Amino acid sequence: MEIISYGEVHIHTDNNKSVISKTSPEMALIKKRIKMRDDNKCQCCGEEDKPLEVHHIFPQSRYPEMTGNTANLITLCQSCHRKYHDEFEGSEGAVSFAKYMRDKGDFK
Repeated sequence: MEIISYGEVHIHTDNNKSVISKTSPEMALIKKRIKMRDDNKCQCCGEEDKPLEVHHIFPQSRYPEMTGNTANLITLCQSCHRKYHDEFEGSEGAVSFAKYMRDKGDFK
């Protein structure tokens, strides 16, 4: 078993699978740090006054080992996060997310 450390958060892995839960206290701390890293603003539209969420660039369903990986997380406002998932649900993470960020969420 390997222990990966993200600041004060320790994630235990077994057979290259993360055992961190997306609803665990550790994940809540990671999400808080991601928002702070991203200056508490949406990294797509720059919004600061809307509710913010943390998006997994590579989907948790396909890449559970990346659930707590800070390089795989980015802050989006609720609106941009919903728009992304409405447009790209089921798409391969980084490729579709790069297009989304390039277009700044404007699909029209």
